[in-house]
Amino acid sequence: MKISLNWISKYVDVSSYKTKPEKLADVLTQAGLEVESVSNQRQQFKNVVSGVVSKKSQHPDADRLSVCSVSTGDGREHQIVCGARNHQEGDAVVVALPGAILPGDFEITASKIRAVESNGMLCSAKELGLSADNEGILILPKETKPGEPIVNVLGLDDVFFELKVTPNRADCLSHFGLAREIAALTGVKAEFPIESVPVISDSTRQLIDLQVLETDLCPRYSAVVVKDIKVAPSPQWLRRALESVGVNSINNVVDITNYVMLELGQPLHAFDLNAIAKAQIRVRRAEANEKMVSFDGTELSLVADDLVIADSDRVIALAGVIGAKNSGVTDQTQDVLIESAFFKPSAVRRTSRRLGIETDACYRFSRGVDPEATLLAMNRAAGLLSELAGGQVCDDPYDIYPQPLRPQAIAFSSQTAAERLGIALGDETINGILKRLGCEVDDQEKVWSVLPPAFRHDLNIEMDLVEEVARVHGYDQIPMKTPVFLSEPQNEDFTFIRQRELMKEMSAAGFQEAINFHFVSSKWQSELLGDLDGWQAFHLAPQGAAVAIKNPINEDLDVMRVSLLPGLLSNLKNNFHYGSQEGALYEIGPVFYTAQKEYCESIRLAGVMWGSVDPLWKTQSPQVLDLLKILEVVLQRFTGVKLSLLQSSAPNIFHPYQAARVELDQSLLGGVGSLSPEFLESHKIRTQACAFELDVTELLSRPRKIDRPKPLSKYPIVERDLAFLVPASQPVGEISRFIEDKLGTLGRGVRIFDVFEGGDLESGIKSVGFRMKIQNQEATLSDAELQKLQTELIDSVSQQFQARIR
Repeated sequence: MKISLNWISKYVDVSSYKTKPEKLADVLTQAGLEVESVSNQRQQFKNVVSGVVSKKSQHPDADRLSVCSVSTGDGREHQIVCGARNHQEGDAVVVALPGAILPGDFEITASKIRAVESNGMLCSAKELGLSADNEGILILPKETKPGEPIVNVLGLDDVFFELKVTPNRADCLSHFGLAREIAALTGVKAEFPIESVPVISDSTRQLIDLQVLETDLCPRYSAVVVKDIKVAPSPQWLRRALESVGVNSINNVVDITNYVMLELGQPLHAFDLNAIAKAQIRVRRAEANEKMVSFDGTELSLVADDLVIADSDRVIALAGVIGAKNSGVTDQTQDVLIESAFFKPSAVRRTSRRLGIETDACYRFSRGVDPEATLLAMNRAAGLLSELAGGQVCDDPYDIYPQPLRPQAIAFSSQTAAERLGIALGDETINGILKRLGCEVDDQEKVWSVLPPAFRHDLNIEMDLVEEVARVHGYDQIPMKTPVFLSEPQNEDFTFIRQRELMKEMSAAGFQEAINFHFVSSKWQSELLGDLDGWQAFHLAPQGAAVAIKNPINEDLDVMRVSLLPGLLSNLKNNFHYGSQEGALYEIGPVFYTAQKEYCESIRLAGVMWGSVDPLWKTQSPQVLDLLKILEVVLQRFTGVKLSLLQSSAPNIFHPYQAARVELDQSLLGGVGSLSPEFLESHKIRTQACAFELDVTELLSRPRKIDRPKPLSKYPIVERDLAFLVPASQPVGEISRFIEDKLGTLGRGVRIFDVFEGGDLESGIKSVGFRMKIQNQEATLSDAELQKLQTELIDSVSQQFQARIR
């Protein structure tokens, strides 16, 4: 934002900074208003003076160029080649002599143009950075003496600051707002001169019927009619004021609204009164797919969340964002309605982002303007229209403000400030700082009651006031010293330690950690959780509803996550499409939900795995059995307890026959399974993949069960493989656990190494292969013993599961 020091000086005494503007820049930057650059016009226009064209002739080798002899009052004539055609002999002009540096770091040097020497340049207003007008050079008044510094001739003795205003300081997006801030920082007084506006007997309320139907989105709406205006170019002082800070001059009416916005920070809008159908205005929500053509000719499609200004027939403005072409001020406009309002910042911001429109007005409205300044700005604009456009201001203006927006009082303790700042400033000093900031302070009690000004939307809690005290007092005035710990350091939280241990186990298993936002797209989450009952039955999501975010960063991050899988599945999709043909990701973190009207959260562990398990076998894809084995190892190492699987109807995201619920120590944790072919195909993931999610909240709070060390057996481990033909619907985990139970103390582990359907197998039958490790702690198992054990296992499995050996 560009700020003029001369403009600021109308409201606050800054004379001490006129010759040392860098000092003021330091004051502002130290207070959090970063000054990115300072430009002094007097230094900027060195070697730029007034001159008189004493002679003008045609360039001998160019039809569009002329050769001028220009006098600058030093007794010398300067020969300058010029391309403009709007000057004559005797005209007073602006001359940039060799050595001058014009805006844009354009240095003027002596040169030859088409073999003719040119010792300077005759300047246009655009080349001086004063206007966008580049139609010819700038012609000065006839009485201008040659050789005068141009800063004196044009009154360009100004200093400009380029400020970077943070989003929370919308009150500083104007010259008076910054003057008010300077006054608070320096201890002087800032004052806005209020002038009375003459009015005529005509009533605004009789000329226009105005109603606000959505007071939640538009808490305050002020408007006044100004009649009999004459639309014309603005006077020079107004054009120069706007153009000096980068705003183009349009006409006197539009320029006045822009001037007041830059002056007071309150955006205004001028409607052509005669273009408002049936003299009726309604501030309402847009209808779905309602159309509006903005003043720049762009057709906009609106939604029901958009707030609009409408007449009886159509939308005439998008509230706080942009005006419509059908009601704007034209050269034929005679009567105008001046709008000055406070629109809900989040509503303006949402509409602006959705449509991709960023105007000066919505930049301010979306950050929050002063709701108490609407009348001041409206009357200021009306007075300028009366003065500069010959308008007559009507009486009885509208000011619809049914529920005034009053700041909430904040409890404040100077002792708290001393503890936080490490320095006791004294009650009198703190009281003075708060009052300079515009706060009302009731310090009769030990704990003060502080009422912030309406223009400071960022002051809501005690710490905000403590920060303001430190900022105004000066961070550089607070002595540095080693902080004193008021409490003894505590041991790390046990659950945090356990969480770090679990993360190490997942990393050791070959998984990489993913960290996703805690908020997700409701659309994406709903797409995955469409079968919410199935997810909850599988314990992939908690028993509760998602928590909506009141003020989301954007439309794609509008709810808190109820599961970690939506984020991880997005990671899977993106990684695969960017060329990662195999991988394994995990995430551990909180999920959020509401249960019985209470906000709840739990810690969950989730993971996805896709592509080849072994890079030596590119055709091999990860099966859910491999993931199960990894989970079994991780959880057994982490808890000392072996997991169990429970067959259950799987949610849509999982393969119907390759999914199971996970139980640990008779506690249901979550689910695991292969992703369904339909899901993979719909997201163009052309490889097999599997996923899991577990609720580990309770696991993190209990210590690990440590197995007592046992001596290694000196007797060998024997491996045996058995393959059974079983019904396709039979959960293989049940068979695996049954075999483990039958092996008893001889068992050292059972692993499923193959599941096969199709081929030569009959329909409804699958082949399941089990690899068993068998060991006797007391003797070497003989072939006869092994054969007997194997026969008993085959008979038991066949009877229990209607299976037969393959």
